[in-house]
Amino acid sequence: MVIKNSRKSLKLSLNSKTMRLFGVIIAFLLLFSCEEPFSPDIGNSSNRLVVDCMITNDTIPVELNLSRSVPVNNYEFVPEQNAFAEIIDNDGRSVSLSEKEPGSYISSDDDFKAVSGKMYKLHIITSDGNEYMSDLQKLNEPIEDISLKYSKEMHTVGQNNDLEEGYKFYVSTKIPDKQKSYLMWRMVETYEY
Repeated sequence: MVIKNSRKSLKLSLNSKTMRLFGVIIAFLLLFSCEEPFSPDIGNSSNRLVVDCMITNDTIPVELNLSRSVPVNNYEFVPEQNAFAEIIDNDGRSVSLSEKEPGSYISSDDDFKAVSGKMYKLHIITSDGNEYMSDLQKLNEPIEDISLKYSKEMHTVGQNNDLEEGYKFYVSTKIPDKQKSYLMWRMVETYEY
């Protein structure tokens, strides 16, 4: 290998021992830097009832989506049809949900609005007669002071570590100490062409 400088030329020679050592180091790094595939044993988790519902204090109708789980390598959507579903509050009042399309149920009472501080549970009877009931869950007071910031960033994705532009969100708020909370937020993407 020859390295040229404007003032003089410098010759470097690598002997065969150095080249072999360099080759062994590269092989060692390649051998131990490979990723092992991870295949968890998930057993038979198909045909379980999947429930997706969120009760809020908004005046929009409550939506409930019922489906059946499928094996991990199957992408088929299997809606749970003809089920009976209702929301029951801690005073015993209930609001039924009716099926608007296969597996998708909506509250039948347009005036239904959950009240902060009250407790609610979901009661479902599937078409095959199986009955499911959640525990009563308290609808906490809404959080008033929320700060949301975002930044555009580049990050790597996929097995090839391709660079892709995306957004990182920073959410900050103060939750009352007495309130046990799990926060969830949904983002609806809007594109401009």
